[in-house]
Amino acid sequence: MSRIVRLTSRTNDMFVITEAMARQSNMLSDCLEHATDDNAECTIFLQPVDTHILVKIVEYLTYHHEHQD
Repeated sequence: MSRIVRLTSRTNDMFVITEAMARQSNMLSDCLEHATDDNAECTIFLQPVDTHILVKIVEYLTYHHEHQD
């Protein structure tokens, strides 16, 4: 089972996605590689990212995860 990844924006709004979804992004994948814990959950703080941009990122990752070849 894929672990849960929590993405947190500059204003501390949190979005929950799966690790498989996060791995579609090179940046998020790199963050997961450098995560020191192997817990079932991982939080990635995206301080330079505003909430409205993070919403679009999550929509993009969700769409492409659901529409894989």
